[in-house]
Amino acid sequence: MLTDILKEMSTPIALALAALLLMAAVHKLSDRSRMLEAVTSLSGLSAGLAPVALTVMAALEAAAAILLLWPQTAMLGAGIAVAIWGGYLGMIVNAIARGRRHLDCGCSFGKRHGAIGGFDVLRNLVLISFAGLVMAASPASHAFADPTAILAALGFVLLYIAAEQLAVLAVYTSVHHRN
Repeated sequence: MLTDILKEMSTPIALALAALLLMAAVHKLSDRSRMLEAVTSLSGLSAGLAPVALTVMAALEAAAAILLLWPQTAMLGAGIAVAIWGGYLGMIVNAIARGRRHLDCGCSFGKRHGAIGGFDVLRNLVLISFAGLVMAASPASHAFADPTAILAALGFVLLYIAAEQLAVLAVYTSVHHRN
């Protein structure tokens, strides 16, 4: 029973993760100067290596997104997504541990005005968990064309965007209430 539920959930989750990964890849390429600054500040890479890393990450995100769209390759796409978000999680935790919380990690679709912290860690853990669910449940082949799966995926994406906006609002509110 639980296995059937997870299998049914894995299809819209795979589609939602594909959408988020594709949005992230486009974001990296469209806001290149901000993203280059984020790469250097979060990863510690030199300004010379940052453009290469940024391009590779955008390509990996796009590849994972495409692979997540087909049931035959969804497990591979989810595995790449786990590696991507795991890498980001490691860099975020490292920055927090070193006291470098006040940087723009490039994790949100807009300029960051607060410190990285618990929300960023939790977000990556949730995304890794969802990708792990896709890997474990291997989405059903017929469900990707199902309008219900597509609408559920859209719902997941909208919830993700809403959570991100609430996190920004919480940081904004806490900063302005201290002043």
